[in-house]
Amino acid sequence: MSSAVCAKLLILFASIVLVAAALSAIGLWRAVVTQQNHHTITAWRNAVALPGAMGIFMLSMAAVRPVIYMGEVADTLLVWSLAASGTALAMSWPVAAITGEHGLSPKRNFLNLYVYGGNVVGVVGAIVGTAIILVGAIKSAMELANNGF
Repeated sequence: MSSAVCAKLLILFASIVLVAAALSAIGLWRAVVTQQNHHTITAWRNAVALPGAMGIFMLSMAAVRPVIYMGEVADTLLVWSLAASGTALAMSWPVAAITGEHGLSPKRNFLNLYVYGGNVVGVVGAIVGTAIILVGAIKSAMELANNGF
């Protein structure tokens, strides 16, 4: 996939993740207005903040991606790892806020497994995407150092 297609797909998936985070703000608002307990409000705050941060991270990767040469395979891995990560977080954290499940370990409860799976995919995808962009940035910096400014 070309650099432009990579950036456009990252912008598309970032927009979807940011919309999901914005919709989760409705749950946060409802929890605050109805004066629910501190744990519920914190869970909703996390359901808004974490996907929101991931969406902004995806937008920033879309912005810097065109100036870093990585190749088509790395572009594809970057887009799909960040898309999976952001989507998993945006879909699992609101479920965690609704149900009260934390998803920190794989228990036999289906909802906990769902949240746990979202956490795992979210973290692994973010790490893979960050590693890919870091390797690309290092390669670009080495090329710049070798060719001069």
